[in-house]
Amino acid sequence: MFCFIFGACTNSARPKDAISKINDACPSLRVPTATKDVNNTETDTVEVYGPNAIFLLMTPGESANQKDVDSEEADDTAYYSSEAQKFLEKQGIKTIGSQGSIFVFTKADGEKKIIRRSEGAARASSMILFDGKKDPKIIFPIDIESEYNAYFLNNGK
Repeated sequence: MFCFIFGACTNSARPKDAISKINDACPSLRVPTATKDVNNTETDTVEVYGPNAIFLLMTPGESANQKDVDSEEADDTAYYSSEAQKFLEKQGIKTIGSQGSIFVFTKADGEKKIIRRSEGAARASSMILFDGKKDPKIIFPIDIESEYNAYFLNNGK
């Protein structure tokens, strides 16, 4: 199952029943909600529970800044993301596409880890692996099998 969660959406832009349907389809995450950051600016937050891989989709702002990306690079990104999605789904890991700006990962022990796109490490074409127990890990999906083994099977961080 591949769920798309677009960070540009807010609760006010989505009827409650639509949010409920998405949350039922992907129970290990919650639809982005409009929240306020320390500067009182609205931001989109995606809450993640349990094993997931989140593909960071390009936001409209990132898209506008990437006009110089050549088609070969875009094709490579699409290919590796597609291969990573297929591999992860064969392993039983849910894959989620998101334009969210803040990701809150809740570990099994209740501890929360936050990844913000604004901090630079998490950007479009990267993905975040989360097993529900360890801290989430930002990767690029070029060698997904090695990354999967290091994080999910070898107690990697």
